[in-house]
Amino acid sequence: MASPVAPDSPRWRLSRRRFLIGALAAVIVGVAAYLFLSAPKGEESAALDYPFETAEFEVSFPGEPTVETAPEAEGESMTIATWSEGLEGYSAMYSPVRAEEMTIEDALNSGFAGAGGTVKSVEERPLAGGEARFGEGVHDDTGLPMWLYTATLDGDEGIFSLMQIGEEENPAFFDSFEISEEFRESAR
Repeated sequence: MASPVAPDSPRWRLSRRRFLIGALAAVIVGVAAYLFLSAPKGEESAALDYPFETAEFEVSFPGEPTVETAPEAEGESMTIATWSEGLEGYSAMYSPVRAEEMTIEDALNSGFAGAGGTVKSVEERPLAGGEARFGEGVHDDTGLPMWLYTATLDGDEGIFSLMQIGEEENPAFFDSFEISEEFRESAR
């Protein structure tokens, strides 16, 4: 019979850290989904006229995004940008920390679950110097379709996440996503 892991042992702290980071990532994606689902309702728009840029990435939104900085594990913070109007909602973020054993598929599934959705299909997307997945699903409470893109760079511990919810997918939102060259260089 295996003995339990002693509290405060290195193995116990590592297991606890992995659990906390995974749980925090799911909560953060859930907060982003709540922000764009609870925003004031208005006319719907699909044009991407509002570029948003961080040191890590850039992406374009249909309207001026609301930007919030959330505390992250290990003293890091992350920026979450969200925009919503009518039945449409968008979010983009980079989390500098992810659980060591969390695969990109785990991150995608956690993102859907944290936002109150269920994954229907997942496909691999090309990403130079890293890996990316694109998932389609449904929001459990509203029945609206959801799309989630997650990406990681080789040599970096973080994860990028873009989410859209609405009646129709806006591929231009996901296509507008670019990881900055400076950030790519720093990850090598």
